[in-house]
Amino acid sequence: MDTTSVTYAGIRNSACLVCGKGFSIPRAGKLYCSSKCKQFSFYHRDEIHAMREANMGINESIVVLKLKEFNEYNSIVALLAEMKELVKRRDSSYRPFEEEHDKRLQELKVILSDDIRHLPLKKLSIEKWAFIKSINLHLKKKDLYKVISGLEGNFFALLDQISLNKSILKSHPIRVQYEKHLEKLVLGKIKIV
Repeated sequence: MDTTSVTYAGIRNSACLVCGKGFSIPRAGKLYCSSKCKQFSFYHRDEIHAMREANMGINESIVVLKLKEFNEYNSIVALLAEMKELVKRRDSSYRPFEEEHDKRLQELKVILSDDIRHLPLKKLSIEKWAFIKSINLHLKKKDLYKVISGLEGNFFALLDQISLNKSILKSHPIRVQYEKHLEKLVLGKIKIV
């Protein structure tokens, strides 16, 4: 039995609803490309439901996001990159690892908590960050970071309009939602203060 397909009559889907990976042939009833995406969808069903409501225009209230939170996210990403570089330097036999490097590495271990230290966070534009944040308004900072770190390259490729198949790109629910998000930013329905 194929655990990656969920049957919904009448739906012809050409891409996975979670990661955006295209199906070779648009299929009626196939929603997910893998059991991993199906499980992700199950565990994030509340967020997906909120996204669908926003897509239908049910939630038309003005959303206010804080620029300070975006700047904090990007500073965390920069600190993680610095820490990764220092660990590489420490483990390398070709590059010197001196006392000031060790001191800075210890400082970073104090600044960055254990649960954030191991997340593969990506530097995001303010539009992408605001999109992810507006879908996950109820999440605390660390949980939002975990959601961002769990998103794969295909998700960000959809946001960047990178796709081999333009018809998939135009009809993909994440891309459609992102375009609506950008429109809301322009119209002032999402404010970043």
